[in-house]
Amino acid sequence: MKKKAKPDRSIDAKKFWSMNEKIFTKQCFYFSQKFGPSIHQKTIKILPSSRKKTLDFGCGPGFFLDFLASKNVEAEGAEIALTLNGAACFSPIFKKKIYDSSLIPISKLQSGEYGRIYLMEILEHLNDKTLVSVLEECRRLADPINGQIIVTTPNEERLEDSTLTCPFCSNAFHRWQHVRRFDQKSLSLLMERHGWRTVCCEALNWEKPARTLRYYLRKILCLEEKKDTKPHLFYAGCVRIP
Repeated sequence: MKKKAKPDRSIDAKKFWSMNEKIFTKQCFYFSQKFGPSIHQKTIKILPSSRKKTLDFGCGPGFFLDFLASKNVEAEGAEIALTLNGAACFSPIFKKKIYDSSLIPISKLQSGEYGRIYLMEILEHLNDKTLVSVLEECRRLADPINGQIIVTTPNEERLEDSTLTCPFCSNAFHRWQHVRRFDQKSLSLLMERHGWRTVCCEALNWEKPARTLRYYLRKILCLEEKKDTKPHLFYAGCVRIP
């Protein structure tokens, strides 16, 4: 007996992010807006600089593109939601080039055009088919000799902790539309299967703990602190040359 195929939720996901665009933009819910500078700083410490353009794959309104422009990095973005793109084609400070896959298929972009590709908080949203497609496209778009990729994703996320039930249709769904989880080993293996050589795969916490008076007193008195959590994964890889 054939297993029942999983429903394709890609259209629902697109609707979700498009509908909530204004709310997220106002409340600073974009991961790249909050942690993009820290991710960039860690990246340049690990990987050599690239002379080619940078691509932010899944760029949203383009917050990270603004940051890269402020650092004189030539960068472009790719996004799936038309409303996100429409709101971000131009900002008061920087002109941002964002490809909307609804209008220009990513497959039409030139192979080997980008020296560095960022995939920030993207993979956990993708079904099996889309995951393979996105990773294959990233490998194609990367410089075939010196291409680099940066991936961030939640670390060992308990999907059930963020699962909600719709009061109208009774369907269960993840609050942020996550459909898969990763740890250091599974993320490294996935990227290596798609043509990347792992340089670094690290579990960490982008949120820096506040250095309050209570924090220092507990340190001085050697009182036991709550174990540090590492809810984020950071992956850096280079093109694996056959």
